[in-house]
Amino acid sequence: MSENITERRRLTRNHMYRLIYNSKEGISKQQIAEDMGCSLPTVHQNIAELLEADLIKQGEFQPSNGGRPAIGYVTNDDVGIAIGVSVSAKHIRFTAVDIKLRVLAAKKIQAEFENISKAGETIAAGLEEFIDDNKLDRGKLLGVGITIPAVIDNANGIIMISPTLNVKNTNIKDLTHRIPYPVFVDNDGTCAGEAEAFSGQRDDFAYLFMEYGIGGAVYMNGKKYAGHNNRSAEFGHICVHPGGLKCSCGKRGCLEAYCGALRFTKELGVTVDEFFKELEDGDKDYEEIWNDVLTHLASGINIIRMIFDGPVILGGFVSEYIEPYLPRLRELAAEKNTFERDGNYISLGKFYKNGGMLGGACHFVERFVDEI
Repeated sequence: MSENITERRRLTRNHMYRLIYNSKEGISKQQIAEDMGCSLPTVHQNIAELLEADLIKQGEFQPSNGGRPAIGYVTNDDVGIAIGVSVSAKHIRFTAVDIKLRVLAAKKIQAEFENISKAGETIAAGLEEFIDDNKLDRGKLLGVGITIPAVIDNANGIIMISPTLNVKNTNIKDLTHRIPYPVFVDNDGTCAGEAEAFSGQRDDFAYLFMEYGIGGAVYMNGKKYAGHNNRSAEFGHICVHPGGLKCSCGKRGCLEAYCGALRFTKELGVTVDEFFKELEDGDKDYEEIWNDVLTHLASGINIIRMIFDGPVILGGFVSEYIEPYLPRLRELAAEKNTFERDGNYISLGKFYKNGGMLGGACHFVERFVDEI
């Protein structure tokens, strides 16, 4: 009985903390009591416990219709930090956030890997340097979320396959064993989708993650759908051009081969920034490649729409450049769609360059909130 009472009290405190956490401005004791349907003495007791634990603090006075203004309570957002690390074919990126996913520091380093052990060594050294350079408090570090373009079996601790990083059936510890903090590894597109969901996106959406490779995530009723083999939303390997360009997976005609950033950077020997600068300046060769990218991207998006019949959100660093071309992409998608005259179901996500890293960090932020 006492265990049940203790757990009920914890759940009440957790619910109260979440109300404060999700409040855009401060929330008063009276508002909490009304929202939760509990007594003011219960609110007083839990607020006192959260204040003592340094999890919340007094904010600004709330507007009043008369009488003494009520104190609003807000979360103490610097009580913990989390770090997201993104590993791609050419870079490692680090982002540190507070418990509201506000970015505290960020860094990108050039890196190409001979093997997974070398990648782990580079990540661990870069992580410590990142922490030191930005004077981050290790005592507040909740954990490190690493995102990679790979199919991950977290239940058995295996990187099943990553064509981009050229690894297969590799133990996750080969990548992480040098990191002395709690660590989590997952697919980059899955993590980026998690960041979108955490930020308040729709309950149902397909997330198309566009970086050097292509990935994604599917959310239904607010929950990630992982699939039977944890390979849901491997959108990069939808076939959009049978017999076409060779993909890093070894097959031909994959969406990733046509729309991943490696295609137009490797083909032209330029950076992503340089490609879009030349495209903006009207270079005909670049326009031809980009039109082909948009055409195949529209084909892939249309397939996703036909299967899931829900919003499609574009993310990843390539999506940062897509906004001027979004009307044309919607037109191309509509032309391929049997049922719809426009492509307004396609939108850009909230996060561009750091979605995967925020999602990796989000893993530890969510755990932190759950355990209060």
